[in-house]
Amino acid sequence: MYTIYKDLPEYYEQFSSIDMKDNKKEFVLLNALSFIAIIPFFFILGAKGLTLKITSLWHLVGILLFFVGYILIIIIHEFIHAYFFKRNSKVRVTFKFHGFAASASVPGVYFQKKHYRIVALAPFVIITSVCLPFLFTLTGGAFLILYFIFAMHFSGCVGDFYVFYKLLKMPKETLIEDYGVGMRFFKPSEKSNKED
Repeated sequence: MYTIYKDLPEYYEQFSSIDMKDNKKEFVLLNALSFIAIIPFFFILGAKGLTLKITSLWHLVGILLFFVGYILIIIIHEFIHAYFFKRNSKVRVTFKFHGFAASASVPGVYFQKKHYRIVALAPFVIITSVCLPFLFTLTGGAFLILYFIFAMHFSGCVGDFYVFYKLLKMPKETLIEDYGVGMRFFKPSEKSNKED
């Protein structure tokens, strides 16, 4: 069970942040990492001897199915974040599309580090667990459609991996406020440590 704070506890202060709208350097870094993350999927595809050719109407239908599937996986991804935000609480989750990414967030609410790590990785773990068995059993066009949806989803999880990595280096008392395009990280101030 995790404690969720509707107000920032006394003596907590912000010590770090991630902001995809205002921090252009971080925005470029995560987009570059996302691009790099998808490259191995093309090598794997080539190693399997599969090629991408649009030679019939069915191939165009496959491309359409890919785009529909990709939009659905983004929606499912954000709903998984929302489920783990709301788990054991009655917080109101806000869904938004920011032009460069979709988000599920809870502005003005502060989550414990151990809770937020689960929120961050849950979509990757759940969606990967569901997709992998199908990737090993499907063939032909169905395989290619799911493969590219999976690859794009993996690439899209780079932001979640980045947050998880940053959290690993933060104090265990860290609280996180997620406001959609970014998040703020808080820890007990030096003043509170001196008074303990």
